[in-house]
Amino acid sequence: MPLPWLGLSAAITLISGATMGYLARREHSKALWLWACAWFSWAAAAVTLMAVHAPPESSPAFPLCGLFFVGSSLCFLKGTYELVARRMPRAWYFVAGGCIALSLVLALSSTSDRPVAMAPLVSFQCVGLLATGVIALRRRRGQAGALLYGTAMIALSVHLLDAPILASSPHLFLWGFAVALALEVVAALGMVVLYYDNARAQLLEAQRALEHKRRIEALGLVAGGVAHDFNNMLTVMHGHLDLLRDDGGDEPSRMLSLSAMEQSLRQAGRLTAQLLTFGKSGEIRKQAVDLREVVENTLALLKQAIPGQIRVTFSCEDGAHVTNGDRTLVEQIVLNLVTNARDAIAEAGLISIDLASADATKSEVLLRVTDSGAGMDPELVSRVFEPFFTTKGPGKGTGLGLTTVQEAVSRLGGRLHVESRPRAGTTFLIFLPRATPPASD
Repeated sequence: MPLPWLGLSAAITLISGATMGYLARREHSKALWLWACAWFSWAAAAVTLMAVHAPPESSPAFPLCGLFFVGSSLCFLKGTYELVARRMPRAWYFVAGGCIALSLVLALSSTSDRPVAMAPLVSFQCVGLLATGVIALRRRRGQAGALLYGTAMIALSVHLLDAPILASSPHLFLWGFAVALALEVVAALGMVVLYYDNARAQLLEAQRALEHKRRIEALGLVAGGVAHDFNNMLTVMHGHLDLLRDDGGDEPSRMLSLSAMEQSLRQAGRLTAQLLTFGKSGEIRKQAVDLREVVENTLALLKQAIPGQIRVTFSCEDGAHVTNGDRTLVEQIVLNLVTNARDAIAEAGLISIDLASADATKSEVLLRVTDSGAGMDPELVSRVFEPFFTTKGPGKGTGLGLTTVQEAVSRLGGRLHVESRPRAGTTFLIFLPRATPPASD
């Protein structure tokens, strides 16, 4: 092999190794360190071939070159196993040791053709590169880096097998060597992309696990409060049941007791619905939901709960305001937003509810709920959706209302925005996808 081509190969592998080493030092990655060692070992093999190019083919440096190739294959394999979070089987070490022992036997027994000792070592390199490529493609299926890295490694392993054929013709040799260099560059590029693809996937998985953990912790924290609230509601109902059992009670007192029990049952049902929405325990039943009808029904339900000094206005832009989703979730959004607006107003004030198209394309329906309450500063706005965070006094709120709204909007495929300033009120903007009308026959 001409010395300039060997020098080019050594330079490319050294650059690849230096790149991996720099990234490994910055990222503190064992896989990248192993890949850096693999490229440096490959470069050492090329330098060894350059050193023994002039001496006869019986030079004992040829087995040393093969050992470098074995070392590079083991490092490629070990680094790939590290990346996919698996332990490399011990069988690979035993196979590598067997190939080294066989090459030493051939080197000691042969008197005229020492390079034959490299045959077991090169064979192990081919198998190692092939296994590396297959592992990367199987364990990181669908990732661009795995496709580049795995394909290049498999191609290199096959390319090593046709080396004797390419060496028989100078023209074929140049083309074959150019292909090998290109595959080395693609493999190095694939390693970098694969590492960062894998790091991003691990980060997303860690974020999902953290979110799940926080949700479980939040539900655990609220368990005590929920039990206390339910106990209060049950106490009210039990007390009024005892009054109803008293035959001496008159009709008005019976009606008051029944009304109090009905109110407690509604509170219990509302709290249960919030927990189901927050905990994602309820099933979503997809159906067409008329937002105008939901708002009107909710306002009628809250008519007695909203003080007379608070004025409520509702406007609806002409056109259909229908979204696809679970009606219960939509009712939870409207109910919690209106209730939150009511609680934000200390005495007299205004709650304004509007339905309109979000943009000219009319692909979204906008539900706007505005109150003339005290408003919030930016710090409070950033925390309004935290579970159990509330500015209300003890016993006046669970801190799940706006969290329920956020969860419901997310499950309906919508988005949510808050605008608020101190002493200037608060506006909640809910964007929900508009239902597509059925195609006419």
